[in-house]
Amino acid sequence: MTYNYAHKAGVAPGLNEWTAQFARREPAALPFATVFPSDDGNIEMLERLFDHDGFFGIKLQPLVSDFYLCDERMMDVYALLLERGKVLAAHAGTAPVANKYVGADHFEPVMQTFPELKVVVAHMGAYEFDRFFDMAGRYPNLYLDTSVNFIDPALVKDLVAKGQFPPLEIPHEFDPDMLLELSDRLLFGSDFPNIPYDYEDCIRSIIEVGLSEEFNRKVFFENAARLLQLPDDNI
Repeated sequence: MTYNYAHKAGVAPGLNEWTAQFARREPAALPFATVFPSDDGNIEMLERLFDHDGFFGIKLQPLVSDFYLCDERMMDVYALLLERGKVLAAHAGTAPVANKYVGADHFEPVMQTFPELKVVVAHMGAYEFDRFFDMAGRYPNLYLDTSVNFIDPALVKDLVAKGQFPPLEIPHEFDPDMLLELSDRLLFGSDFPNIPYDYEDCIRSIIEVGLSEEFNRKVFFENAARLLQLPDDNI
């Protein structure tokens, strides 16, 4: 998935055009748009991207963009996503750092207003796992991506010692029963290419949880195929 996000007003159209061009060059890419709440013409822009460029949804990053996901100006955008069956991918939790715009308290009102909305919450909602795990159990189309979580703590410690990674808390251990309960809602994520470790480390970290082949198949393939309405071999 191509995740660009607008950090200020006026840049979203250019980012979306770049993404559209990239997706035309790279057929395996799954394009996502972005919007900024104060921009005019967001609905018309998204309709064009959905109808003519095959975009799958939008990406929002309030930690960087400095607006609340529950901003009233975004409600028409979410309504369009719901109407079209498109996906909201959002950094909604408080990791790696928090500001006043992130957190479950500012995200859950979106789900309360649009309980059927298709959503991917980055990093499994870190560091508010309990809140987001609970929401995944209550909202039928809410998914959690695994990006950055599960990475071997020894690897992270080595990267920190080498100055290649900031000294952040990287969640590694999770209740296996909870993971199995959420197995239909977890999506493999990597944050590639913005990662200091190898892409293979992201894959290995999920496999080494050691739950089951069925669990791995769901996380790596089946859940994303269902969410995006694609055959497994397109993921």
